[in-house]
Amino acid sequence: MGLLSWGASIFSLIYLYYAIKNNPVCFLYGIIGSGICTYVSYSTGLKFDAALQVFYISISFLGYYRWKYGGEQKEELPITDLSATQHLLIITLGTICSAILIYLSQYIEFIRLPMLDATSTVFLIIGSFLLIERKLSSWIYLVIADFSYVYIYGVTGLWPLVGLMVVYIVFGVNGFLNWKKLKKQEELAQNSV
Repeated sequence: MGLLSWGASIFSLIYLYYAIKNNPVCFLYGIIGSGICTYVSYSTGLKFDAALQVFYISISFLGYYRWKYGGEQKEELPITDLSATQHLLIITLGTICSAILIYLSQYIEFIRLPMLDATSTVFLIIGSFLLIERKLSSWIYLVIADFSYVYIYGVTGLWPLVGLMVVYIVFGVNGFLNWKKLKKQEELAQNSV
């Protein structure tokens, strides 16, 4: 799995670089990285993570479209954020979905770390949908889930993916700060019109 883990990591880093730069081409690299990671995760018993990678491949097409044409007049989708009420709803629904997956995991053969894998997967899915909708807070959800994957991948011996998650955490913080700056610039430009 070593070489495949490295390949998944490289394509995923390219994806992340372009996501931070607010460039929709990121989704094309994400498809390749997630495709490789699907096989690696499934082969090592991380079934929820494998399903997450298939999900990433599927929503990458939506993400590309939303970023390019998702605005009001089919223009680029602007960066916005969530209210406290929306965060509370997201966390509540995420917790409920995690509990359902944890319960269902007892019926899946050869699954490792079901509680942590299920919860991290749910919140990565949430963060991914928020990223597609260009919500500033998406980076926070993604970074928190990435911390748990440092442990998950470490326990399973997928060291290139541990390194990838550490880089994702650093880049995620950078992405949050960059998008926050871009959001302010977009707001200033909109207010000056």
